[in-house]
Amino acid sequence: MSTRRRIATLVALLGVFVVGGKLVHAWPRETPIIYEVGPNIGELDADILEEGEAVLSARFQRATESRPRFTHEPKLRPGRYQLHVTMRDGDDSTFEEVRTLVVPTEGPARFDLAPVSP
Repeated sequence: MSTRRRIATLVALLGVFVVGGKLVHAWPRETPIIYEVGPNIGELDADILEEGEAVLSARFQRATESRPRFTHEPKLRPGRYQLHVTMRDGDDSTFEEVRTLVVPTEGPARFDLAPVSP
């Protein structure tokens, strides 16, 4: 194999590693999210926005005997997101909260919404 060919192969491999490394960091990953709510909350709507655009919505309903918690694991790209949460209690009262979600997280992202809900 000629020296030119070896250099070209080396440059091509280096390029693959550089581009591949950048893609790995931008690839969506499962992000566990836990919403802790007050005991009266029966429904929760969560909208995840990136730069004002909705990228994911989740709707939850809780059985009366279950824990006051909602959990899901959406696939999100690394970055900073805005989390809009709407909760409803048994009296149909509505409570809203806006939080920040940063991906990736160390372990699950926990949002304690109990102080917001009655």
